[in-house]
Amino acid sequence: MSKTPGIVTVMKFVPAAGKKFTGYVNYMDRPDAMRGDHFKDWNVNHFDGYNNYMNNPEKSKGLFTAGKDSLSQEEQSELKRQFALVQKNGSTMWQTAVSFDNRFLADHGLYDLQRKQLDQAKIQESIRNGMSGLLINEGLANTAVWSASVHLNTDNIHFHIAFVEPEPTRRMFLLSDSDGGSNKEARGILKPATISAFKSSIANELVNRDQSLARLSSLIRNELPQHDYDWNKLPDFDLLQLYKDIYKVLPDDERKWKYNMNALRDVRPLLDAFSLKYMQRYHHD
Repeated sequence: MSKTPGIVTVMKFVPAAGKKFTGYVNYMDRPDAMRGDHFKDWNVNHFDGYNNYMNNPEKSKGLFTAGKDSLSQEEQSELKRQFALVQKNGSTMWQTAVSFDNRFLADHGLYDLQRKQLDQAKIQESIRNGMSGLLINEGLANTAVWSASVHLNTDNIHFHIAFVEPEPTRRMFLLSDSDGGSNKEARGILKPATISAFKSSIANELVNRDQSLARLSSLIRNELPQHDYDWNKLPDFDLLQLYKDIYKVLPDDERKWKYNMNALRDVRPLLDAFSLKYMQRYHHD
C-alpha cells in the first residue's frame, strides 16, 4: 500500500475582478492543447506542480460536468457564457485541485501501473458525488454550475474543478481596490466542514469497498495474465469447454461485454465459475 497521502485536495476562490478569473474564462472553449498552454493564466492552486507539465497537451483531457462526460464545442461555449456572467454580476469562482497518488489508485484497483490505464469513470463519479454534497452544504445546489478536467502524468493524476454561481445568492461585500475605488464581491469562503466533507466523500467512494475485492481487482489489473492471453489454448479440457460456452452466449455487440451490464446477467454465473476454477488451479495463492 502507498505510504504517501493517497488523495490531496486544495481549494481556493477567485473574485470576479481577478486576473485568474479572466484567464479561465478566456480559454474555457479553446482546444485542450491551448488551454494546457495557458494553464498558468488561470490556475491558483500551485501545490501540485501543474505548471511543470501542463504544456504537454496530451496530459490534459477535455472538460466534464455534473451531467456530461465530455462537452461539444457548443456546450463549452454555453459554459463559458455562464462563467462570463459571473464576472458581470460580481460573483466568485472556486477552484479545486484533487491529486491522487498513482500507487494508491493501483492498490485499490483504479489504475493499471503497467498499461497506464485509469478507471476514469469511477473517479469522475466520485468527483460528481463530492461536488453534489459540497453544493448542497453551501446552499448552492440550485444556483451553481461546475466543470472539471483530468490531467495525467506518470507521477500523479489530478482533477481540476471550477465552480461558479452565475446569479449570486451569497452575501455581497464592498471591497476597496488599488485605484481608490470599490467593488462588490460575493462571499468566497466556504465552511471548513464543507471542505472536509468533500474530501471524505471522494475518499469513501473510492476506498470504502471490501478490501478483498479491492485486492482481487488489483491482482486482475496488474498481476494476472494480460488480456492478450490466447484462451483458446487452455490445456485443461473443462476450462476450455467452459470458455467456449461463455463465448457462444456473449451478445453480438462487444461494447456490452462488461461484467456489470444487464446484457451479461445470464452470462455472469458462467464467468464466475470460469474465474473461480482458473484462479484455484493456476493462482491459488
